[in-house]
Amino acid sequence: IVLGLFFANLLICIVTFGNGIVIGIVFCYAICKALNLEKTPEGVIIMSTSVLGGALCNHMIYNPLAMGIALPVAQMVIPDLAITPFDLLIAFWPLIPFCVITIMVYKKMYKLPKKHVLNGGKEYFQTEAEKLGKITVKEKKAIVLLAFVMIYMFSQPFHGLGIEYAFMLAPLIAFFPGVNLGTTKTLQSLPFEMLFFVAACAGIGTVGMSIGLDGLVSAVFVPIVAEFSNIGFLFGVIILCVAANFLMTPIAMYAALPAALITAATVAGIAVEPTSILYTVFLGGDFLFLPYQYANYLIMFSFGVMTMKDFVVTQTVKVFLLILFILVCIYPYWSLIGIL
Repeated sequence: IVLGLFFANLLICIVTFGNGIVIGIVFCYAICKALNLEKTPEGVIIMSTSVLGGALCNHMIYNPLAMGIALPVAQMVIPDLAITPFDLLIAFWPLIPFCVITIMVYKKMYKLPKKHVLNGGKEYFQTEAEKLGKITVKEKKAIVLLAFVMIYMFSQPFHGLGIEYAFMLAPLIAFFPGVNLGTTKTLQSLPFEMLFFVAACAGIGTVGMSIGLDGLVSAVFVPIVAEFSNIGFLFGVIILCVAANFLMTPIAMYAALPAALITAATVAGIAVEPTSILYTVFLGGDFLFLPYQYANYLIMFSFGVMTMKDFVVTQTVKVFLLILFILVCIYPYWSLIGIL
């Protein structure tokens, strides 16, 4: 069931372009509530799975709240830097086996038996599947609209238009006569406060570069890593991201750090690909230990299925496993395919 939930959350992540994590979290909470798994090892693992599939694995799909913010700022330093959805998929697909390994580690941590059945689990899924009924006309239209965005994104290397246009056109088409997926109520329910928040976070990178953030990072970072190899430099980026997560939101970190670190690598004379720096910062958004460090993880914790101790323990284990996996598996893989 847990592995099934992981891949379900991963699918939700893909079709919502990394922004459907709350749907996955609520889905996992519903399972815990229906099967009375609050404050149990099974519940802890299920809720942890929601952020593994929805938050960590969203790096492998184009997310306008991550790449859409970080790439334009990085292009202030390297104007011809380009990253396509294919690039992200090729670079980050190893996160899928990593997440499966992490789930197995959680199972060992909480000492669940090798064969473990959640009572009522199968019946619950069968009952809820029957309640869904047949796909409605509106749902079919939504599937077509999502398919349009996906095809547009993955054909970007051929048509050469900006990926961001897909995310502008799709909501517009939803309001067209005959489509009618959007209504006045849709506009009224828009979270405008989130739009202003994202805009503010996006502005951090531009403002930071304008007032000399790249020079500050270089002055502090370069003397420390000047004699390092490219892997040593990227490990320094990992440590910086761990520290930055205590002070900044991931979106703010995506906006502020990539351009400054690319500049620092250039100043230090380290032959590291800018893309690998950008990708490492993306992964750095998940180097966290406490709920407040990432809104999606805070939402997951707020449902009360796990204690603070459970959260800290599971996330600490994940962070150390992830850093080890990056150094041992992902960086050699990136070097093999030319990213590093």
